[in-house]
Amino acid sequence: MRSMRTKLHKSILELAAALGKNDLNTPDAGGKLFIKEIVAIDKDGWVDYKFKSPADNRIHDKSSYVVRVGDFLVGAGAYKY
Repeated sequence: MRSMRTKLHKSILELAAALGKNDLNTPDAGGKLFIKEIVAIDKDGWVDYKFKSPADNRIHDKSSYVVRVGDFLVGAGAYKY
């Protein structure tokens, strides 16, 4: 399996701490290894997981759409309130 190194993160303040960190085995709030699921995407697809929202600092369901572009993964997600 490929190494998953964080290139960008959700806020500038967290960027320095996240760059270069291997998040492959980091579970979501429900214990799901969602990064492994994202990395396994061959072309494009949806991934559902639980993540802390910066809006209210609470755990919510989240869906992200991910597209593989060469060796990169590009994605966008939305919280389900």
